[in-house]
Amino acid sequence: MYSVSIVAHLNAGGISGRGSVAKLQAACNKRNIEYNLYISQYKEHTKKLIVDVANKTENLANHRIVVVGGDGTLNEAIYGLVSSGSKIPIAYFPSGTGNDFSRSKMLTNDVENFLDNIFGTRKEEVQLIKSYDSNNKVNFVALNGFGIGFDALIARLNDSGKGKSYLNKLKLGKVSYLSKIVDAFKKRSTFNAIITIDEQRVIDIENILFLTLMKNEYFGGGIRINPHNANNSNDISLIVAKNITVKDIMQLLPHILLTGRHFDKSEKFERIIGGKFKIEVAELQDVQADGELMKLENMKIEAEVSTYPMYLVRK
Repeated sequence: MYSVSIVAHLNAGGISGRGSVAKLQAACNKRNIEYNLYISQYKEHTKKLIVDVANKTENLANHRIVVVGGDGTLNEAIYGLVSSGSKIPIAYFPSGTGNDFSRSKMLTNDVENFLDNIFGTRKEEVQLIKSYDSNNKVNFVALNGFGIGFDALIARLNDSGKGKSYLNKLKLGKVSYLSKIVDAFKKRSTFNAIITIDEQRVIDIENILFLTLMKNEYFGGGIRINPHNANNSNDISLIVAKNITVKDIMQLLPHILLTGRHFDKSEKFERIIGGKFKIEVAELQDVQADGELMKLENMKIEAEVSTYPMYLVRK
C-alpha cells in the first residue's frame, strides 16, 4: 500500500500551504493512500521536522516524503537533510509566493497530477549550492540562489511590508518584489568583495550593489535574472552589479524583465561562471538563501555545487 509523509508550512504563500494540504489529504483519501501530516510550527522548525521524519521512514519503494510550502520551506528541508548527512529522497509540492524552484524545474501544482505520478517518478540528483566553513559544517544551501546586498534587502523589506499578505494571497510575488526596489535603493549600502573562482582566479570588486550566486534562472518570484542557466551544468553563476545608479536600474530593468539581455547592455552587470567560489565581505550586509533572510558581517564563504535526491513531478 502506498503512503506519504506530508511536511507542511501551512501559511506559505499567505494561506496557500493550508489549501494545498487540504487538497492533498482529500486526494489521498480518494486513492486510499495512507498519510501522516507534520506541520512546521515556527521559523526553522522544518529543518528539524524533516530529519525526524526521514529517520523513521522505511519502505522507500511505496512511501514518499512530501514537502509542502514555498522556496523558503524547501530550503529549510534541504538544509536540515544535508546538514544531518541524510540521503533520503524527498518530493516537493509548491505552495509559496515566489515558487522560483518550481518555475525553473516546471513542477506541477496540480494535486491530481502530483499523486498520480509521484510513485512512478524516478529519483533525480538535483544540483544545489552548498556553503561550508573550515570545519566542514554546512553554513547554507540554496536551490535557487544565495544573495548578498540589494536583493536580500528587497526580500527583507518585502517580508516585513504592510502589503505582503495581500500580494501573497493574489500570488503576485514578482509585483511584491518589484514594488520594493525604490525603497531598497534609498536604503542601500554598497560593499567590497574579494572573490576567488575555482581556487585560481582572484578578483577584488568595489562598490557592489548586490552579489548573487545562482543555480537556477529565477529569483524574486519569477524575475529571470540568470537566463543563460543550464540545469545540471555543475557550474554556479555569480552575478555582480556594481557602480549602479538610478539611471542604470531604469535602463536595465526592462531587459531583466523582458529580453534577458541585461548582461549585454552594461559592463556594470556581470555574470561569472565557476564550480567553486570563495567570497570575502567585511561589511555587515543583508543576506538571503532562497529567500531565507540573515545578516552577516566579516563573511568568508566557500560555496560549491552539491546534489540532493528528489522526486520531481513535472507538469
